[in-house]
Amino acid sequence: MWFLRYLGIGLIVLLTSCSKHKTDGTNTSSKKADDKPAAILSDFDSWPQKYWTAKAKVFVTFKGNSIPVNLSLRAIQGKKIWFSANAMGLMEIARGVVNEDSILVWDKFNNQCYVSGMEGLGAYLPIPIGIQHLQHFLMGRVFWDSLAAGKQRVAGDTSFVEGSQGDASFTARILQKYNLLNASAHLASNGSSVVLRNDQFKLSSSFQIAFHKEVVSRQNENGKTNESKIRFEFSKFEFVANPPDCSFELPGDCPRQLIK
Repeated sequence: MWFLRYLGIGLIVLLTSCSKHKTDGTNTSSKKADDKPAAILSDFDSWPQKYWTAKAKVFVTFKGNSIPVNLSLRAIQGKKIWFSANAMGLMEIARGVVNEDSILVWDKFNNQCYVSGMEGLGAYLPIPIGIQHLQHFLMGRVFWDSLAAGKQRVAGDTSFVEGSQGDASFTARILQKYNLLNASAHLASNGSSVVLRNDQFKLSSSFQIAFHKEVVSRQNENGKTNESKIRFEFSKFEFVANPPDCSFELPGDCPRQLIK
C-alpha cells in the first residue's frame, strides 16, 4: 500500500522516496562540504538518557490520498530507531528498524519487505544523513552539521541562515542554538523542494522536543507538480534509563524490495 512505502523509508520519507533521485553511493555534496567552512555546527547536546520512547499520530498525504497512522518509536542514541505502525488503532500494518547503515521495513499488510541503505537519505539535503541526524530530525533539533558557508543573521535568541551547496539552496531558522523552527531546501535542476516546520516545543527531562512536525515535498515531473506531506503529532515522548526492546528481523518468507 502506498503509505507504507512512505513510512518505510526511515521516517524521513518525504526527504527521500518522493524523489526519483538515485545514488551510486557517491555523494558529491558531501565531498564539496568537506572543503568548506561550516555555517551550522550541530554539536549535538547530550540527551538526558541514552534512550527514548515515543508515540505519535502520523498523517501522510500523497496524490490526494490521506490516512492517519499511529506510530510507536524507540531510539538508542546514535545507533537505532525502531518503529511500529498501526492503522485505525487496531492492526499493526508495518514494523521496521533504522540502523546506522540500513533501513529494514516489513509491510505486514502485504507481506512485503523493503530494504534501503542510509546513503539515500540526503537526496534532497545539502549533506548526507545518518542515524543521529535522523534522530534529531524527529526530535525537532538541528540535524545539519556540514553546510557550506552561507549568510547568517542573529536576532535575539534566533539564528537565520541561508546559502547554497551544490545544486541545492537552503534556509533555516534556529531558536536557542538547537531548536530547528523551520528549514527548506530547493533543487535548481528540477525545481523540487522540501519544507520543514517544527512547533509545539515542550520539555522532556529538561530537553526541548518539537511535538508537532510537518514536512512538505514538491516534485516536478513532466510539467506537473506533485505535492506530498507528512505530519507528526507526538502524544508522548520520554527519555528512559533502561534500553527499550528494539529487536527486529525481516521474516524469511517475505519478498524483499530494494529501494534506492
